[in-house]
Amino acid sequence: MLLEAMEIFLTKQAAIRNDPGPPLNKPYETITIVTSSEKFVFTGEGNTARGKLDIVRGGKATSKDKRCYEAIKAAGGAKATVVFPAKTA
Repeated sequence: MLLEAMEIFLTKQAAIRNDPGPPLNKPYETITIVTSSEKFVFTGEGNTARGKLDIVRGGKATSKDKRCYEAIKAAGGAKATVVFPAKTA
């Protein structure tokens, strides 16, 4: 089984820069968001990757989502690595 991963970049407003489209519409295993000062790891919560990134951008869900959004804003952007569940043959 191979894990499928993708790197995306987030703007200062936590919007997806150069949105890759449909791949983000799949459920995710983990999303790791790294700013210049902090690292946040979100594990699959039954949501799609795009849905989780929208929640973070809204900064209105959990305290971790809010802290992540504030860190992205303070850093002027961030890099996110999305890992999708392994494909089985």
